[in-house]
Amino acid sequence: MSNECRDELIEEAEQLLREALLNYLAVSCKRISTMLRLSEQPFLKLEFYGLFRYYTSSENFPRFMDAYSYVKRCRGLERVAEVLGCERIVENDEDERLSQLVFSTEKILEICSSIEQGEEP
Repeated sequence: MSNECRDELIEEAEQLLREALLNYLAVSCKRISTMLRLSEQPFLKLEFYGLFRYYTSSENFPRFMDAYSYVKRCRGLERVAEVLGCERIVENDEDERLSQLVFSTEKILEICSSIEQGEEP
């Protein structure tokens, strides 16, 4: 892929990232919600690595990290966090696959509630 940032490719990459997160949460929300309510921790951290198996590849972005890197390069790290609905992203300089999405407990419970009710978060 060229270094050029194209709106339609940015939109595609953002959608693929969001779908990977939502696919992961559709399977994991019950466990996550229970854990967060019992632990009373203020944040949840999800490693990128955990989302890989829930990612649906495309011709333009065959891997999760391809989509992530494209949006990050074209729109910045803050935009990636916004697309995924997280507070921030903690990057791992040694292995980017181990970077983490950081969600407030309130936000992740809100997303999980929407998923459980069959609504778009």
